[in-house]
Amino acid sequence: MAHVHVHTLHFANEAELTRSLGEVLESAFVEDCLVEPAELRLRFLAPPKSAARVVERIYLHGGLTWCSRHQIR
Repeated sequence: MAHVHVHTLHFANEAELTRSLGEVLESAFVEDCLVEPAELRLRFLAPPKSAARVVERIYLHGGLTWCSRHQIR
């Protein structure tokens, strides 16, 4: 069974959350995604290497205030 991580990302504002959601949804490797607009939070499941590329693109755009990663399988 392939490893999958859940990434939890927090953003500075709603515009950054919305833009980052687009990055996540464009990835063919993301298995699932949850958006929590009131908390400016986005969670997604993906294999580690693919998720790292998505998070790096989001980070380079700015507005990311916190990111955590946990292996779930």
